[in-house]
Amino acid sequence: MKIDSNNKWGDYLLIITCISSLIPLFLLSIYNNPAVDDYTYALRDTNRNIIEVVLNTYQNWSGRYFSTAIAQINPLTYHSLTAYKIYPAILIAIFCAAYFYFFKSIFKESLSRLKVLSISAFFILLFVLQAPSVSEAFYWFSGYAAFTVPSILLIFLGALLIKERSLFQQIIAIILAICITGGNEVSAVILFSFLLFINYIFYTNNQRINKRNGLLLIVTFVCIVIVILSPGNFIRAGGETTSHNILWTFAGSILQSLSWFIIWGQALILASIIYIPLFGVKIAKSDNKQATSIFHITYRQYLTFFLLTLLIAHIPPLWGLGTVVIGRIANVIYIFFLFSWFYGLQLIINKNIERIPIHNNRYYKFIYIAIFIAFLLNNVFNINNNIATSYVDLITGKAKNYDIELEKRNIIIQNNKSNRKIITLPLINNLPKTIYFKDISNDENYWANRSYREYWNCKSKIKKEEGAEYNCSNIEALKLFGKDIRKNNFSK
Repeated sequence: MKIDSNNKWGDYLLIITCISSLIPLFLLSIYNNPAVDDYTYALRDTNRNIIEVVLNTYQNWSGRYFSTAIAQINPLTYHSLTAYKIYPAILIAIFCAAYFYFFKSIFKESLSRLKVLSISAFFILLFVLQAPSVSEAFYWFSGYAAFTVPSILLIFLGALLIKERSLFQQIIAIILAICITGGNEVSAVILFSFLLFINYIFYTNNQRINKRNGLLLIVTFVCIVIVILSPGNFIRAGGETTSHNILWTFAGSILQSLSWFIIWGQALILASIIYIPLFGVKIAKSDNKQATSIFHITYRQYLTFFLLTLLIAHIPPLWGLGTVVIGRIANVIYIFFLFSWFYGLQLIINKNIERIPIHNNRYYKFIYIAIFIAFLLNNVFNINNNIATSYVDLITGKAKNYDIELEKRNIIIQNNKSNRKIITLPLINNLPKTIYFKDISNDENYWANRSYREYWNCKSKIKKEEGAEYNCSNIEALKLFGKDIRKNNFSK
């Protein structure tokens, strides 16, 4: 078997593996349920028009005008738990479509449709595999509306930015830039940095300004100023004791930026070795100007953009709220990190294509196959990764039982007219990591408890039972599942 960029076995394997990783994510949508902020925002937005909500939130809570606006489609505002379960499946489909559109826009003249599908599957697989929080990426509405949706829009915008645009496409690009900037501050920083970078590169290479990209940069800057100057931001930050601390922000940004190379680097190094013959060599040898022109920069320019953007992307949450980058915010960082990593790799390949000994090295195919297997075993087939967890949550019934337990809770408090001052709700015994985000508290005065009961018109205060939540590992879940099968089917 010859390993080169024309072989199709690697493409088919990647596509099949990607589809296999997505199947449980689609199926788990059936058991998805609202959590915490979803109820709070539904109470805020129900029976109020979008302009009123955006302006009021801008004045009193947050400058994220787009996230506030998109919250109007929260299924809870029209009391549909069914729609809440359908939304994630639609979101995942659009997420995948964004990757395909991006790579098709860049490489349609240099890669076959199979290769475009394959490289799209490659990036989707890597995201699903190492996403810091799958639940916040695809299932918790308040999380994905503010962070995943802007990331998807950023991918679509990226596809428009790397090619000549018609007037209509420029208008779409401006709308996307406005939406992304008003989605969350991290996406806004990444977009602004990217636009600043491509405008600088274009001016350096052509000694003139690209008017359309320059206009996008100005629009993005104005929108960032609008977000930053929101009175609501200052009100919200005022309640955070660790916000606006220069030392904490500076040290945290550096340390977290470095930590991602350790956390994500191992899998990406192995994936890079897979990438080189499957995609890298083919792209580097392409005669298509659009596919190759985007790599006409120096290593210094690339590293400056990548490292500085990575660093400053951590500043908004650390400075504004004193919050470290985890969960949904880290998801945004990872998407940027992923694209930047492989852009850098492709840059190296393009500049050294004649020195890459893939076809002349008789041992390369054995090394390559070994790396491919190591990647699958250490990452894709690792029992504790996101893909395995989604299968465990689905197969063992964790997700289904979680859905049933929450449905019982809802029945207890719906329109409850009890004279009791406090209703104690049972603990959730099944916590499927893939779709579970956060529960109410055992403190009846906690804000999430209050929103939950008010949404369901419950007169009494509510709290959950005392006790620690037990979230068993994937191995333990499979053992318990096996024991249940034995008990129910093979016991005398």
